[in-house]
Amino acid sequence: MTPVVVAAVLLAAVTHAGWNALAHRITDKLAAFTLIAGVGLLVGLAMAPFTAAPAAPAWPYLAGSAALHVVYFALLMTSSRLGDFGQVHPLARGTAALLVTVLAAVLAHEVPGGWAAAGVAVSCAGLTGVALWGLRGRRPRGRRSARPARPACPSPRTRSSTDSACAWRDRRSDRSPG
Repeated sequence: MTPVVVAAVLLAAVTHAGWNALAHRITDKLAAFTLIAGVGLLVGLAMAPFTAAPAAPAWPYLAGSAALHVVYFALLMTSSRLGDFGQVHPLARGTAALLVTVLAAVLAHEVPGGWAAAGVAVSCAGLTGVALWGLRGRRPRGRRSARPARPACPSPRTRSSTDSACAWRDRRSDRSPG
């Protein structure tokens, strides 16, 4: 690889990591995705004067790509509401590589070679690990624990004699080593 390609790949990695960190911190995912897309639009507009306009036959593909990205972002926002962003986002990003590989093989008859297929397999194994790791020890949303929550105890001065569970907790905490 040429130094320019290496620099472009490293810059892409840093920007992608930065956007992931930013998107993870912002709780309003619509605002986060709008901010990210807006910055991308501004960068694209700043670079437009230095490049030639796409050929006329490319415009339908550009429009289709833009529409797919809008759907992708909508699905990503929905999935991040339903699951942990740290798990959902890597799965969504990694699944795209698998989907493109399969569609390229089926539709364009571009079958990956040995190393490329191995890379896709390793990527899929990693994604499976991310998906399964996120399921460890978690209860499905909306399900309650088998153990009921402990009742809140009023302060010892305002508690009645019927608050035996609270008195038991007080006695137990007095015996704890400290």
